[in-house]
Amino acid sequence: MAIQRLLSKTPKQLREYCESLSNEDKQNLYEQYKQTVDEAKGKSLEELLKLIKLAIAIERTIDKKLLESCCSDDHPFYPVATFIFLNKLSRRLTLIMHSSCDKNFKELDELDELLPQMYEELRPKLTSDMRNYTEKGLRFSNFLRDNIDTFRFLEKAEHGSLAERKKAAIKLIRLFIRQPELNLQGDVFLLGLISDYIDVFRKWLKCKVDALIDLLKKGLEKLEDLENDTEEYRKIENELIDERNQVRGQLGALVLAYVLFDEEGEYAELDKQMRKAIL
Repeated sequence: MAIQRLLSKTPKQLREYCESLSNEDKQNLYEQYKQTVDEAKGKSLEELLKLIKLAIAIERTIDKKLLESCCSDDHPFYPVATFIFLNKLSRRLTLIMHSSCDKNFKELDELDELLPQMYEELRPKLTSDMRNYTEKGLRFSNFLRDNIDTFRFLEKAEHGSLAERKKAAIKLIRLFIRQPELNLQGDVFLLGLISDYIDVFRKWLKCKVDALIDLLKKGLEKLEDLENDTEEYRKIENELIDERNQVRGQLGALVLAYVLFDEEGEYAELDKQMRKAIL
């Protein structure tokens, strides 16, 4: 089966397909994969991530001694190592959001030490797009780690009082506003959390947040198919930034109104002042 047809399959389908092959066919497929990786350099990140999934399916179903004969230290990039890094980055995010027990904190501390080391080993082998992707993911993960107290508060607020949910929404908005650098993928994550809490104020603002999330997701899909620093790339990115900044300003007005009118549920006055600040 052609490599391109395989890339449309799910990880489970890929594994089942690879399991049906003889070891010789798996070796041949792996050689085709390596050639495709070389040709994919400079292409979309989405295609590279699909290739990683294919490599994992092959490497999980082939005799490791046979694999050694067609794999070397100067491989175009380390697919399994890259996948493991991204997987551990995702695990770190889960632990940051659910860090209430000592066991989770211990694992989190281990990942804090391990991830930078893993990235430094991977970095020289990565394509520029993959390097950009992993660097952004690591920086955003570090940013969330530095603000872990916010996520510990969220765990308490999730089923808490209205006042606790209001405070949780404000904490998340402040986190979104003070991101140290532009990270649209990080924005989607934070805005998704904000959307879960923002309706404790006014649902009209939740609609704006949800619309921005949808816009950012679609925009990111377009950007994945473009090379960085091209005119079309910058145009789409600037449009997303403009929309982001509009909603960011509206959320900032909510924080200001909350600080001014605050705590005891002056919702009518709060809503009035928010609309005045935004309009």
